Amino acid sequence: QMLIPIVVNALGGIVVGLVTKYAGSVRKGFALIFGMLFTGFIQSVIDGAPVTKEQIVGGLIAAFSLWMHATNPYVDPTAISKSNEFVDKKQARSNGKRRKKTVKED
Repeated sequence: QMLIPIVVNALGGIVVGLVTKYAGSVRKGFALIFGMLFTGFIQSVIDGAPVTKEQIVGGLIAAFSLWMHATNPYVDPTAISKSNEFVDKKQARSNGKRRKKTVKED
């Protein structure tokens, strides 16, 4: 009986590590928040108590933060400059090929 909490906590830690690895820490945070809200909702259904104002406000804030994260994802500034350099090089190559074609046609 003493090993049950140890094994459950160890497995829980492994699951949290896998979720963080594959989903990312931000999504793990959102899952944690919505899990807590879901638990509060289920508890209020089981106990017959109404959902509190704090739970409603917390749910609205969590939903708003998830919407903000989904509609405005982080963009790495170095990735933008690298992609612009790639486009510039590609355009320069394509412009050079066009010039060669016009020279051949003459």
